Amino acid sequence: MDRSTPDLDIEIKSTTVIRDYQEKSLSKMFSNGRARSGIIVLPCGAGKTLTGIVAASYIKKSTLVLCNSTVSVEQWRTQFMQWAHLGNRVPVRLTSKENDSMFG
Repeated sequence: MDRSTPDLDIEIKSTTVIRDYQEKSLSKMFSNGRARSGIIVLPCGAGKTLTGIVAASYIKKSTLVLCNSTVSVEQWRTQFMQWAHLGNRVPVRLTSKENDSMFG
């Protein structure tokens, strides 16, 4: 367990519902009480973003999401704000065109 990195105030919203196969992938990821892997592999349209957001809310630590396009960066940011309570924080974007506060 990481005690050196401060916990984040992040909770999944009560209206957020994940699918059975998303729950199954999360239970495999956290099978021993902590993440065994940080890579989520699901088919296109299966909800990798939401699954990742749920995983981030479980660990309650800063999370780095690597995307291969600006469109994906915006999708992650929008869905973080849609599916989770983030306290007074917003996801930071760092792309070739956008650079929010480095530690926002």
